[in-house]
Amino acid sequence: MVTIQGVVTADNSAIGGGKLSTFVQDATSGINVFAVDASAFPALTEGKLVEIKGMITAYKGLTEITPDTITVKAEGQTVPAPLTLSLQQASDATTAEPNKGRIVSVRGFVTDVPTTVSGGGYNVPTIDEQFNGMTLRVMAETNAIGQLKAKTWYDFTGILGQYDSYQLMPRKAADVTELNPQLPAPTPAANYTSTVASVVDGDTIHLTTPVLGVTKLRFLSIDTPEKNYEGQSQGYYAEAASAKLAGLLPVGTEVVIETGQDPIDGYGRLLAHVYVKSTGLDVNKEMVRTGNAVNYFIWP
Repeated sequence: MVTIQGVVTADNSAIGGGKLSTFVQDATSGINVFAVDASAFPALTEGKLVEIKGMITAYKGLTEITPDTITVKAEGQTVPAPLTLSLQQASDATTAEPNKGRIVSVRGFVTDVPTTVSGGGYNVPTIDEQFNGMTLRVMAETNAIGQLKAKTWYDFTGILGQYDSYQLMPRKAADVTELNPQLPAPTPAANYTSTVASVVDGDTIHLTTPVLGVTKLRFLSIDTPEKNYEGQSQGYYAEAASAKLAGLLPVGTEVVIETGQDPIDGYGRLLAHVYVKSTGLDVNKEMVRTGNAVNYFIWP
């Protein structure tokens, strides 16, 4: 149980998702303020200086204070200036963890703009020139989602948070600025190397070393039955395809990875053709040749 004091950095009505869930910051750091029921507390808006007594907790890696009491000490206070970070710094624990809960600014390339709300907001995949990636968490009430276009560079201001992985949460539409002029779109290299950490099913593996910031790889141009579809295996052919891929790619196998034109999909997976480095075996083609996968193409 602690007592803290800080300036509110975002209107709870914009980013709270119907709960009390906003942030306060002082000269040392920032922290999420969370309670399921916001009605028991004063409305928290940007620029209010508040004193909070409550318990320090954590959820999905995000440090929070669950308040017993919140007292507004002053209004109209200066909100701390954003700390400029690269997208890599904002997504790497070494540099992101000390700045979690703070207002930060990053530059990123939006790869896709989702149309489906998830938990009161949108999860927008964002990358940089080296394909370091993180999620832009855009709450519906900020009205910022309408500012975004796919395949476009932006400067973002927001609060550095966490939901297992690090994410950036814009506070309002003005936190999103489209670059003018635009930079070239990130372009992947011809191929990369990594090693196999595990086989998920007949068309998906995990890598030990990230490629373009991603360790989960979905094979391009093929499809197999799922081992876990709505909590259940799709049966014999799903198990057979998974076993075949595990035989072709035992844990520790060095692989050459040839990414697609759009190398990361909306689920944050790497899309690629995979070759065994020691033999040159085209694993995608081998899965089709042996009858364990079918060709699967999505235009373009």
